[in-house]
Amino acid sequence: MSHHTHNDRGSVSLELVILIPFLIAVIGLLFFAARNAQAGNSVTDIADASARTASLERTPQQAKVSAENEARVALNNASLECESMSVSVNVEGFTTTLGASGSVEATVSCSVKLSDLTGISALPGSHTLTRTGLSPIDPWRQRR
Repeated sequence: MSHHTHNDRGSVSLELVILIPFLIAVIGLLFFAARNAQAGNSVTDIADASARTASLERTPQQAKVSAENEARVALNNASLECESMSVSVNVEGFTTTLGASGSVEATVSCSVKLSDLTGISALPGSHTLTRTGLSPIDPWRQRR
């Protein structure tokens, strides 16, 4: 009777050497996805707040100024750091006649450092998040 022995010594160590970097990469991607979603939600909230603030004004000029100011205040209150931010406000809803529905649209773009999204401080580059908020204008509110 022949007896064969298999020497499996070190195979677990080799498997771990291969598996651990893969697991670290997967965890890193999950962390990035979560931070990216959180940053996107913050930009959405800022766009919604800007549109809502603009819709409460009586003139298109006041609406634009209020939306931009609200975006800056909301960004300061958010747990998000933008390298640059832009706010674009569509106030065509103010041109509708009294009794007709209209709305204000605020689009906010925020460039976030990839190092902030990943937690890796040496990572260069940025990722731009753009979100749009829409808010109705009271159809019976007087406009100028």
